[in-house]
Amino acid sequence: ESAEDAGPAEETYAWLVTLTWQVSSYFYLNFYPDIIIFYGFLWILAVTALAALAFPPFGRILAKPCFRSYGISLGEVLVAISLFVTTLLFGFYWLFQHEYHNGKAILDKVFVERTFRTCGMLAVFFMALLILPASKNSLWHTALGVSWENGLWVHRVLGQVALVFMLLHILFVWIRFVTLGTFPYDAFAMILYYISVDSEVYPSYDNYTIAMQEMVAYPAIIMISTFLWRRSGGIKWEIFKYLHYVFLVLIPSTLFHAESSWYFLLGGVVFWLFDAATRFFGVVSKPAHLVSAEAWEVEDGVSVLTLNRISTEPGGFVWIKVPEISEFEWHPFSICSAAPDTIQLCIKSMGQGTFTGQLFEKTKAVAENGYFDVQVDGPYGPAFMPNVGTHVGFVLLAGGIGITQSHSVFRFLSRLAASGGLPEHLRFVHLVWTAKEPNMFSILSASLQEGLRELSEASGVNVSITLQATNMETQEIPAMSLPLGEKGRPDFRQIFDDIVKKNEITAEETFIVQACGPGSMVEAASNAALDWDIIEFQSAAFAL
Repeated sequence: ESAEDAGPAEETYAWLVTLTWQVSSYFYLNFYPDIIIFYGFLWILAVTALAALAFPPFGRILAKPCFRSYGISLGEVLVAISLFVTTLLFGFYWLFQHEYHNGKAILDKVFVERTFRTCGMLAVFFMALLILPASKNSLWHTALGVSWENGLWVHRVLGQVALVFMLLHILFVWIRFVTLGTFPYDAFAMILYYISVDSEVYPSYDNYTIAMQEMVAYPAIIMISTFLWRRSGGIKWEIFKYLHYVFLVLIPSTLFHAESSWYFLLGGVVFWLFDAATRFFGVVSKPAHLVSAEAWEVEDGVSVLTLNRISTEPGGFVWIKVPEISEFEWHPFSICSAAPDTIQLCIKSMGQGTFTGQLFEKTKAVAENGYFDVQVDGPYGPAFMPNVGTHVGFVLLAGGIGITQSHSVFRFLSRLAASGGLPEHLRFVHLVWTAKEPNMFSILSASLQEGLRELSEASGVNVSITLQATNMETQEIPAMSLPLGEKGRPDFRQIFDDIVKKNEITAEETFIVQACGPGSMVEAASNAALDWDIIEFQSAAFAL
């Protein structure tokens, strides 16, 4: 289009102005300030993340704890500051610099009008951002070196901020209706008295998208807000998840309602649609089936399922659905181990009536009823080797069924050792597994013993496994090749101190402590790790 046809996008006094590039005598490219601000932020984020992956020393600087007591890294602080500055610039442009409807006074010169439009654009801004981490298969996760589950908190925070700006947008629209004398009629009507751009006849259907957005936004916001602060899984989680699909209707309605919203929403929507298609075909094109199923009567019951899926990375997870239990429920579970052509899941029953409780009952009945159908979405998870970096060792802390993630990493390292692929700088691997009852250890004792042997045979690697039960009085201690440690909970500070001394770790070296288990255990390990600058603590607890 020509520069003249495009018309001015900013007020005459604006300093955030459109940049125009004349490609030819008939074709111009306009670079609007809001687009430069939005995509400039994403570009800086992506380039910085790629630089961190390409240059590990730079990545370690960004990963350096900035507020150790809160587990916040320097990189996270810089991203938060960048997002804050970007939000201020974006909001400033729409509130003070942009010219609405070619400067028509009744729409452009009224501050309440500008305010509700600015809040609406900020809602679009955060809607566009929150879609990016929602996709499980995304180039953004690869570029940023963050897995989907570890970045999901960003999606939640951005969603809450977007919801706040949606509510502010609605509030200031209603205030504008009050000043025009059309509230509450215009707030709920299909044909509005609100200012018409192309007609002076009232009420007018000139801007039908306002009524359409009211019909979509009001129920969507109410429904998603009802379960926004849910604190537990089960039916509350399922309702919260499916209400997302109601909320998704806001995206196409917003594309109609705010004519410039597609500049920001389109990229994330394309990513999400590609992700949804990829996951759908991944489920239906390669049907999963059970290779084996065992029910272990330990603690409240554990189902051990082996499925014909391939996972090349440790510490990953899959979503599974068992149609005989529910046609609508998909649940995520960590992969316990990864053989060349199968994956194993160890799923603890959370009680009668729960999905995991019903799964345990079906697993117990396999001998009588045969294998049941399981649908699998995944596996998902980050690449593991970049996580190793230059660290000299691993300390894997597991509590109860949290052993699934730790066992996966332990066996991956043992297989690397057996194949001669273990990094030369890796000097030690220590696993500490705590459970309520000692019979819990019998599920994976044989596999742990094999992994211990493989790592022990690797030259220069110091490896140990510690098993601790908090209650060893109510049951007979199972026969295992691995010895049991002292009764009680582990003393993490003492464990870290012993590891540093035993492995002669210097102040210039670092090692990883990875914890997966109950929240109290992970918190205790994290607090203990704060005493050591040479520890990189990672919580592997999986919680949506």
